[in-house]
Amino acid sequence: MQLPDLYQKASAFEFLSLEEGVFLYHHAPLSELMLVADELRKKQVPHGKVTWQIDRNVNTTNVCIANCKFCNFYRIPGHPEAYITDMPTYRRKIEETLKWGGDQLLLQGGHHPDLGLQFYVDTFKQIKKEFPSIKLHTLGPPEIAHITKLSKESGGEKSTYREVLIALKEAGFFNTDSFRINGTDITPLEFTSRLLVSEWKLGPEEEEFTVMKVIIKGARNGKPLTVQYDLLDRYDNASKLSSMSRTTGYTCTAAVNLILKNMFLEKGVFPPELVGKDKKCFDFVLEYLARRKVNWKVSNN
Repeated sequence: MQLPDLYQKASAFEFLSLEEGVFLYHHAPLSELMLVADELRKKQVPHGKVTWQIDRNVNTTNVCIANCKFCNFYRIPGHPEAYITDMPTYRRKIEETLKWGGDQLLLQGGHHPDLGLQFYVDTFKQIKKEFPSIKLHTLGPPEIAHITKLSKESGGEKSTYREVLIALKEAGFFNTDSFRINGTDITPLEFTSRLLVSEWKLGPEEEEFTVMKVIIKGARNGKPLTVQYDLLDRYDNASKLSSMSRTTGYTCTAAVNLILKNMFLEKGVFPPELVGKDKKCFDFVLEYLARRKVNWKVSNN
């Protein structure tokens, strides 16, 4: 394994293997890596312009109950060095940031057991009220999930994900007006979505539910007819299966059983709606789901 070969591979935008990356880490001089990285930048940004985002990191609080082993920043609740940043401190630091040409505030902090949704909403709104030009880059997915899970016993509001999202929307996190970060235009909506979609995941055995409504409009015997199917399925504590895995997985295994029982003999690719045109297949799938307590309610109008 030779460094020039790896540099050439990287310059061609080819992915390096784990072993090649480790080799670079141990043997490649930093100055050479910087040169390769700069050449790659020139290929992707040929105009040669480099922009900078002048911002400031301000911690909302250093109190945290996440207990991450690598963190030397957090303090447990009640610790003599614990703090919650107050508005006078925000004002001073924002004024200093604006003075030096900054236009963005990065607000991060610990998972405080007593600071619920309203605290953050009030804080962000007050900052924007006093400093409307300052951009707020705040709350990562773990912090949002923590706010959501706070219980009344620990001082929080026991907010649902829906309530947290609504509050964040009202605070401006889902605005579609773009602003520039490091030379790239992005909207608060795009930024928030990218964070939440990939990171806001359910924990092990966390209860959830699936809701689905299917409305079919047509005519029968010359008269308008609407048929509605409603589904509400919840996490199953006995099997430890999520509602999503139950409603989708059982439907798939029902389809497999249609083939095993020679009830569906067509060849090729068939979407579910075409399989469901056969009443026997349709009824079999609904009965199969019902035996596993995935129940569709049917109503006619």
